[in-house]
Amino acid sequence: VLMVGKHQTPKAIQLQGFLVMGVLYTVIGVYFSSLARHRVFLLALYGMTFFFSNYGPNSTTFMMPSMTFSRPCRSTLNGVCAASGKIGALIGASLFVPLANWLGNDRVMMICATISIVAATMTTVLSSVIEDNIHLPDDHKKVPTVSSEAHLLALMQ
Repeated sequence: VLMVGKHQTPKAIQLQGFLVMGVLYTVIGVYFSSLARHRVFLLALYGMTFFFSNYGPNSTTFMMPSMTFSRPCRSTLNGVCAASGKIGALIGASLFVPLANWLGNDRVMMICATISIVAATMTTVLSSVIEDNIHLPDDHKKVPTVSSEAHLLALMQ
């Protein structure tokens, strides 16, 4: 988070987190049977997924809504974003064990890799909308603003 604005943008941090998580989950999924016999390596790789989820998407989750939405509706839409994230986490946590029992751990890791790559793609595709309408406190006069209500309606169509 300290790097934002100086060396990296929130988009770059989020993209790096998703891409590295996708690579790590793919490695775990492909080599799961070997890694299961060498649990130290499995633990290290899985631990790295937690680091990159916190470095990337988790840190930018708190920045992006406050930078994207206009002041009149910022807190409401930030709450909607937070609630959406909580619902996604609940679904993921609830499905992880049943899917692992049904499909196997290796396939669940490949599903996690796919979700990470889809999220990286969404970050890239949707970033133009966010960057065009970002609301930074210091640059509020330089950046053309569009109401967040219009953003929300446009994204929902």
